[in-house]
Amino acid sequence: MTDTPDHINAPQVILSVESLAFGGDGVTRYPEGHDSAGKVVFVRGGLPGEEVSVRITEQRKDFDRAELVETLTPSPDRVAPPCPLYGLCGGCQLQHLAYPAQVRIKTDWTRQFALRAGFPAEMVKPAITSPREYGYRFRVRLKVDPKGGMGFNRAGSNDVIPLDSCPVMSPELNSLANLLSGLFSSHPPGVPLELETGALEGKGFVLVRPLAFGKKRTGGYLHRLRKTTEQLRDHFKETGIGIYYNRPGLKRRGADSPPGSLVLPLESLDLTLFPGVFAQAQLAQNRALVRTVVDLAGIRTGTRVLDLMAGMGNLSLPMALAGAQVRAVELDPLACLNGRHNAVRAGLEVDFANFSAETALKDLTTAAPGDRPEVVVADPPRSGIKGLTELLAKLAPERIVYISCNPPALARDLKALSREGYRVREMAPLDLFPQTFHLETVSLLARS
Repeated sequence: MTDTPDHINAPQVILSVESLAFGGDGVTRYPEGHDSAGKVVFVRGGLPGEEVSVRITEQRKDFDRAELVETLTPSPDRVAPPCPLYGLCGGCQLQHLAYPAQVRIKTDWTRQFALRAGFPAEMVKPAITSPREYGYRFRVRLKVDPKGGMGFNRAGSNDVIPLDSCPVMSPELNSLANLLSGLFSSHPPGVPLELETGALEGKGFVLVRPLAFGKKRTGGYLHRLRKTTEQLRDHFKETGIGIYYNRPGLKRRGADSPPGSLVLPLESLDLTLFPGVFAQAQLAQNRALVRTVVDLAGIRTGTRVLDLMAGMGNLSLPMALAGAQVRAVELDPLACLNGRHNAVRAGLEVDFANFSAETALKDLTTAAPGDRPEVVVADPPRSGIKGLTELLAKLAPERIVYISCNPPALARDLKALSREGYRVREMAPLDLFPQTFHLETVSLLARS
C-alpha cells in the first residue's frame, strides 16, 4: 500500500485569476473570509479573468502554489494546446493562451520590469511578433535517459518525457530527432546524457554531452558517452550530420568549417554556425533582433563599436556591414574562431579578440579618447552584466545597447547603470520563443 500525497486530498478552492506572472503561472489571491485572505496563489494553467477551481499543492510563507482542477469561467484567450505532452513536458508554458495574447502579456512583463528598474513603462515598445507560432526552432537540447528515452524534462523534474515530435521544432529538426529517438530505443546508452542538436537545409549536428546531474562523471560514465558518440558517427557517416563528443576540437581550418556547420541567412549576409557555438534558435526573429540592434546603435559610417560577448559575429558583422568600425570580444575560443571565419568569408575587417569582457573594458579605459568606442553592444548570458557596469561607466560610451534574455537580470543591471549616469531611451522586446514565457529585450541607454 502506498501513501497518497497530501495535496491529492486537499480541499478545492475557487479563486479568480488576476494576472499572469513572468514564468506563465496565473496570479490570484485567497478571497475575503478565507483563513489566508489576501495571500498570493500561483496557479499553473490559469489565465487572467478566469474563475478556477484549484487544489493547493505547496504552501510557503509569502505565497502558495496550486494545480488547476477545473476552469469554471474560461478566458476568451484560452485555446486548446496542440501538443499532447503539454503540461507534462517542461518546455512550453503558454500553449493554452492565444498567440496575440502571448505577445501582449510579454509586452506587459517588459513594462513591469522597466518600472521595477525605475524607468517609465512608455519607453517599452510593443513586442515584435514572431512570424511563426510553431515550427520555428532549428536547434534544441534534448535529454536521453539510461534506457534510451529521448525528449525533454518533465515539468519540475529531471525525468525525461519521451517525444515523437515537438510542435515548436522545425520539420528538419523533428526528422533528426526521430532518427535519434529510434537509435536510442534500440541501443540505450545506459547512462543519462544530453544532446545539443541543430538542423537546417539538409545539414545538421549532434553534440553528445554529459549531464550536470545523475551519475558522477567517472571514467566508466565518460567511456559510455564516447561509445555512444562513436555509434552515432557510424550511423550518420554518409549524411550531412556532424557528430561530436562535447564539441569540435579547436584548430585553424582556413576557409573550412567543421562538418555539420549550418548556414544562417541574414538580410545581406550569410553566417556560418559551428557546432557547439551559440546562436538564436529562430532565424526570422534573429533577423529582427539584428535589425533592432543596428537601428538602436545609431550606426553611421565610421562609428566606433565595441561588441561584448560577440559570439560568432551575429551582431558584429551586420554592424560592420552598415559601416561601423567594430571590435568584437568573445571569451569562448571556438566562438571566437567561428567569428573570425565569418569575417573572412564576408570580407569584413572585424577584430575578434579572445578574452573576457572585463579585460576588454579595463584595457579600453586607458586608451586615448579617439580609440574608445562610441557605442558598446552587450549580449550576455542569462546572468547579465553584473560586475561590468562600473567599468562601462568609466569607459563612458555615448550609447549602450544591451540585449537580455532574462528580465530580472536586466532590471537589476539597468538600475546599476542608472546609478552610473545612464538613462534608458527605448526598450524593444522580441518574442523569439512563442508558446514559452521566454523573451528577448533590446535596451538603448544613453549618458544623461
